[in-house]
Amino acid sequence: MRSRGVIIQHTVRSPPKSTVKLMDPNRCC
Repeated sequence: MRSRGVIIQHTVRSPPKSTVKLMDPNRCC
C-alpha cells in the first residue's frame, strides 16, 4: 500500500511540468 502512494505522488509530481509544457506551452511561458 505504501508503494502505491509513493508511485502516485512521484508520477503526479514529475509529469506536471512536462505535461503542462507539452499540453499548455502558452500558459507555462
